[in-house]
Amino acid sequence: TGFLGKVLIEKLLYSVPDVACVYAVIRSKRGKSPESRIEDMWKLPLFARIREEKPHVMKKLVPVTGDILYDDLGIEKNQLQQICDEVSVIFHFAASLRLEAPLKEGLEMNTKGTLRVLDLAKRLKKLAAFIHLSTAFCYPDYERMAERVHDPPADPHEVLRAASWLSDEQINLLAPSILQKHPNTYAYTKA
Repeated sequence: TGFLGKVLIEKLLYSVPDVACVYAVIRSKRGKSPESRIEDMWKLPLFARIREEKPHVMKKLVPVTGDILYDDLGIEKNQLQQICDEVSVIFHFAASLRLEAPLKEGLEMNTKGTLRVLDLAKRLKKLAAFIHLSTAFCYPDYERMAERVHDPPADPHEVLRAASWLSDEQINLLAPSILQKHPNTYAYTKA
């Protein structure tokens, strides 16, 4: 439901007539259910051409209650099985955009959250593509970014393992040396 997620949903529903459905994993936020968040989204100017020209495609968007902070993304078991059986493409856009979030929080959302989505992707029977949206700001020390997979600043599994046993105070003390050239926890955890 973020900016680029909304753009992607609109484009898929408007321009890809063969898409059977789009499952959108959405968490409850500010007391609003995923369903009510979708209802609010449909009212945005971005979706005007769908509302006017192809209102029937709105039924193809299926909100899935979930959150990348949980194993299996917190998705209910039957719906998870349906996703594993049907989905062929995953677009992973979820992230915490809080630039100055505590390192442990950013790691849990942006790094471990991505790992959880990858774990789910491995269980999809028809997986054809996994698209992960990150940010060019992950590599502030690069003068030019090539379109290729770049190495992370440290082994993400080791960083997550350390964060799992370090206290919040300990990891906050170590954060400046962990972040190195990264200007904030967002850039580091996305890298």
